[in-house]
Amino acid sequence: MTEHHQTSTARERELEIEVARLTAELETLQGEDATAATSRFLAMAAATVDQAVEDARREADEIVEEVSAQAEAMAEQLLADTDRAQETIDEANAEAEEIKAAAASDAENLVQIEREKVAGEIEALAEVRGALEDERDSLETYHEELRRRVQELAESMVSFMTTEPPLGAAAAIDNLVAPQLEAVLELTRVVGWVESLLGYTPTEWRDLPVSRRVHPDDLAAYRLDAASVGEADVREVRLRCADGSNLRVREVVRQMAVGDRRYFRGVILDIAEEAAVREEVDRLAAVVANQSEPLLVVAGREAAAIEPRVLQMNPAFAALAGIDAAEGGGRLLADVAPWLPASVRADLDDVLDSGRVADRDDVEIATPTGVRTFDYELVVLPDGAVGVQFADVTDRKHATELIRHQAFHDPLTSLPNRSLLFDRLTQALAGLRRDGTTVGLLPLDLNQFKEINDTRGHGYGDELLTTVGVRLSDMMREVDTVARLGGDEFAIVLNGASEADLQEISGRVADAVKAPVRLEGIEVEVTASIGGAVAPTHGTDAHTLLQRSDIAMYDAKRSGTPYRLYVPDDDRHSLDRLTLMGELRHLLDGGLRVWFQPKVDLRTGRVHEMEALARWQHKRLGLVGPGQFIGLCEVSGLVADLTFAVLDQALDTIKDWPDQRVAVNVPVRNLYDRRLPDAVMDKLNAAGIAPDRLILEITEREIMEDHRAIVDVLGALHEQGVRISIDDFGTGFSSLTHLRRLPLHEIKIDQSFISGMLDRENDYIIARSIIDLAYNLGHRVVAEGVEDTATLALLRGLGCDIAQGFLFARPGPSERIRRQIESGPALDDEGILARGNA
Repeated sequence: MTEHHQTSTARERELEIEVARLTAELETLQGEDATAATSRFLAMAAATVDQAVEDARREADEIVEEVSAQAEAMAEQLLADTDRAQETIDEANAEAEEIKAAAASDAENLVQIEREKVAGEIEALAEVRGALEDERDSLETYHEELRRRVQELAESMVSFMTTEPPLGAAAAIDNLVAPQLEAVLELTRVVGWVESLLGYTPTEWRDLPVSRRVHPDDLAAYRLDAASVGEADVREVRLRCADGSNLRVREVVRQMAVGDRRYFRGVILDIAEEAAVREEVDRLAAVVANQSEPLLVVAGREAAAIEPRVLQMNPAFAALAGIDAAEGGGRLLADVAPWLPASVRADLDDVLDSGRVADRDDVEIATPTGVRTFDYELVVLPDGAVGVQFADVTDRKHATELIRHQAFHDPLTSLPNRSLLFDRLTQALAGLRRDGTTVGLLPLDLNQFKEINDTRGHGYGDELLTTVGVRLSDMMREVDTVARLGGDEFAIVLNGASEADLQEISGRVADAVKAPVRLEGIEVEVTASIGGAVAPTHGTDAHTLLQRSDIAMYDAKRSGTPYRLYVPDDDRHSLDRLTLMGELRHLLDGGLRVWFQPKVDLRTGRVHEMEALARWQHKRLGLVGPGQFIGLCEVSGLVADLTFAVLDQALDTIKDWPDQRVAVNVPVRNLYDRRLPDAVMDKLNAAGIAPDRLILEITEREIMEDHRAIVDVLGALHEQGVRISIDDFGTGFSSLTHLRRLPLHEIKIDQSFISGMLDRENDYIIARSIIDLAYNLGHRVVAEGVEDTATLALLRGLGCDIAQGFLFARPGPSERIRRQIESGPALDDEGILARGNA
């Protein structure tokens, strides 16, 4: 029996080897046509299995016949032994007749025992024969199951070859035996390309425990379910390679039962590339799903007559359509989004015909959630579908329109600004040349506005400007343009207006402006000075017409008349400015004169500081004040050179005057140059003057912007010891935060407040507040424009530190100012103006 069992086991191994051979043969067939490969493999597998079953049956019959013959021989041998025993009994009877009677019963008992023994042996042999027959049946069942499994394996492999992408063919075939299926996975046999796939030999990998073969995080997924007999189990895990890396694989495992044994057989597929592609697809899908902009995919069509059908949409488009994203797939586009404009369908048809990318901008679409503006683009996808990418530009468009409006409109009145006026005027003049019509221009400036703005506050002034803007707009035609140029200046472009029309319209404009305006219960009145120019009579380009109408307006203001039309004689002032502009080179080439005005210490009455003031010694015009050329220097870009030229002369004046400081005005353009501190220090060092003897004055209006560069430059000058002064304080609307950030030494109150302290209570309050503010911030206060003793006494009473003005001295050359300073204190001990300074 043992030999037969061993023969059966050996046969099983031969069958398994044959299966392995068939599997290898199957792998060689993968490159062939799927149908031919299948037929060939199934035929081979069936022939092999039929032969295996026939051999098993023949062997089983031979075993049964052999066992039966052995059983019959044993029975005959037992019968022979029984006969010999009988003979022995007879001999014993002859020899021991005397004890025959006594042993008769014993002999009978012995015979009975021997007979029962033989019967037991025969029965045992019968049981062995039955067991062998049962084993033969079991082998037949096993071989039948083996044949079915081979056929299923072939069908699975053929299905894989015909339906799955080539991600690396079958890499290994497992035959797993799992006595405890939930906990133990013992690998008993490995066939295939294990070494090239994982780096282990089949024997090495087979002997590894499951914890060494599978990534720790995938052990739970690697466990097999004992209840899933006959069902395929597909799982993806990471296998551990010999080099320590991990390989992502897919295992297709099927459990089968043969008798009381459980087998797992499976195929391992290398899906590293597939997993990478899938992860990339998942990432892209997540991006699309979480994209805030709507995205729609329309299925490919063979002809434009076929209605577009939605293939896919992202949640953003679904939200726009008011449906669930899963509901849109497969439905007609007209049903899913009937609100899409006709241009989308037209573009889909055009893309179908041409294959080109199509896009449109600023398309207004009435969606179920509201009217929005979109840009959209159509792109043909590899499978013939068309992706429609929408971009909601509603907010951007509104922001662009707002920026454009702000760039070309006045923020206070919402009227066109100077830039838009210039553009409208240019367009009107282009029509003039084309149609032979006329264009009129009326600039106007409000009189008394500064007084209202200063006395009542800027809120009143803004309301007044807004009211005037509304009145002017209401009285003009739609083809005309009313603009605010800045401050209290307006302008009107009149298409088709003649000189007579300008005369008539200017009268109506003057009346509209002069009408009383009620501001918080108070009625105020202003008048307007209006200038006029007509194209083509007074010019054919925008620059010329604006310049000449401005000349007429300023002439009206000087003459006190409401309206003046441009006449060439009024242009003499403009010609003078142009002439001076051309002669500016002479200013820095020997024409600059620096005069000084002392600053009196109101506590000691002495002078320790002077302000340097630029003058132009013009060969034709004589001594020219700064008001006539500073602006020209700024326009021409010479203001920085002028500043350094004044600084050079000022430092040269005080270098032999050890107890004097000098103040020099610095325009804001210089403050944007981060090289200014080094340049100033170079000049101070060259003159041998300590930095604290130089005061740089900056007009408050020019540093209203809290620009980083200005703050850095002033900070660097302050650290080097140069003193910083804010000039014309009170006119630039500086914030306290801004003042706190600046490294200031002194504040100079604008002379407009000083001159009005005695007559206007508001000016007095402003001056007093500035003095208090400066004191609290730790700065000293300078009052400029002091021209009478009453104002001087008032300032001393308020605690002002320094005073400057005609009361003490008019600006003059350094020699005269030095003699005046050295003659004695400007004030006596009682603060009374000293003799000779009046």
